[in-house]
Amino acid sequence: MGFAIPVNLATWVMRQLIDNGQVQRAYIGVQMGPIDARMATKLGLPGRQGVLVNDVIPDSPAAAAGVQELDVITGFDGRAIEGTRSLQELVERAGMGQPHQLTVLRDGKQLTLTITVKPLPKNLAGQSGGQQRRSEGDAGELYYSEEFGIEVRDKASLAEDAYEGFEGVIVDRVDPDGLAESAGIGPGTLIRAVGKTDVRTVAEFAEALEAEDPENGALLKIRTPRGNAIVLLQSR
Repeated sequence: MGFAIPVNLATWVMRQLIDNGQVQRAYIGVQMGPIDARMATKLGLPGRQGVLVNDVIPDSPAAAAGVQELDVITGFDGRAIEGTRSLQELVERAGMGQPHQLTVLRDGKQLTLTITVKPLPKNLAGQSGGQQRRSEGDAGELYYSEEFGIEVRDKASLAEDAYEGFEGVIVDRVDPDGLAESAGIGPGTLIRAVGKTDVRTVAEFAEALEAEDPENGALLKIRTPRGNAIVLLQSR
């Protein structure tokens, strides 16, 4: 069985080896997520092209350029971004240490940011975290939303803080077949924000979530041991 390597990839690898003696991959410093039809509607996007910024790594090129969570990256140096794969390929082969144009949609407006691509730091490979354990005794204040099928508690109720440095509330339980469960949220997940409203306490989460409705959906910024993500809770 034979495998064909695209000539542009082979040329890029060869040039990297000649210039650097090794293959250097570039990065901009964002965690990305795909955009499905419901997410596109919630964000007011004309289509599903682009990638959703789930997280911006501190002190990264993206942070320096002003990229924000919930931005949708739609272009890189004038080339349209169809999904995470296309952005990764463009960034990895971009000239490092040089300015590039990044096109994003933010709150329905198109912005052009200037970003300087840098080599991928070695310390970003493979981050992991432990699981959360509920403290014995009083779990503290709880809030339950039947509409969204989710119950949360204070982060302070954790016996071990695997989310050190992050504020939010902890998912205590989710209803089977509820909106939260359908979105992939499980007990122990940290909810950092509802839309663009940061939540640090159960009361703040309750106030923010009650301003949303299941039909239009609620965007949640969450964190798990795998990293940050953005999910949409919406009735079908």
